[in-house]
Amino acid sequence: MDRYSRKDAEMAFDRLVKAIGGRVATSYNDVGAYRLDYAGCYGGFNVERIINEQAELQSIRPTAQKRP
Repeated sequence: MDRYSRKDAEMAFDRLVKAIGGRVATSYNDVGAYRLDYAGCYGGFNVERIINEQAELQSIRPTAQKRP
């Protein structure tokens, strides 16, 4: 398995958001926007969409797995 850098992840994230017609979050409660989250304990980077003004998040994962 190849390792990737934060820069690689950010570039891929930017391409993904552009491809789906989304936008990158500018604040923690930017409803409808996407953000790139890093949590080493969960295996690295995760794309999340902010779904309400209380900053509730929806994980965007190809395998539809949920964090424990």
